[in-house]
Amino acid sequence: MPAYCQMRKWRKVNLTGSGSSIPFPLGRQRLKLPQLILTKLDPVELSLYDTLTREPRVIRPFDEVTFRFYCCGPTVYGPAHIGNLRTFVLQDVFRRCVEFLRIETCHVRNITDVDDKTIRESQRAGLILQDFTRKWQSQFEEDCQALNILAPTHAPSA
Repeated sequence: MPAYCQMRKWRKVNLTGSGSSIPFPLGRQRLKLPQLILTKLDPVELSLYDTLTREPRVIRPFDEVTFRFYCCGPTVYGPAHIGNLRTFVLQDVFRRCVEFLRIETCHVRNITDVDDKTIRESQRAGLILQDFTRKWQSQFEEDCQALNILAPTHAPSA
């Protein structure tokens, strides 16, 4: 049993034979989970709160097939901190919600590799800009993988 299960006296419970499991407190109570079978989805609308009109606004794919969205990416001049990564976690949650509704997504997130900050920090480090930003971009991608953030469909440089 993994150490975190022993420390907190939790056990793993298998969910509907899917192979995935969740920590569940030990005890006499039983967790009854309904079988979730999605054969045909009823039409579901996804809405976001519009701060301009102060009302929920339904969002749909323009072509009724693929939901396309763009999100600003990092400026790669140093290590990402929790405030930076929060943005990318929220992008990931949004994308997973859309994909849960079985809507195909096209997620574009740019990488800002030429900026006043990147130029200044590369000069301080004594590296050419391309090598400097490649190092921090690689570190950012590792951080995203560690947080289980889905990679964007496209990641152009800006």
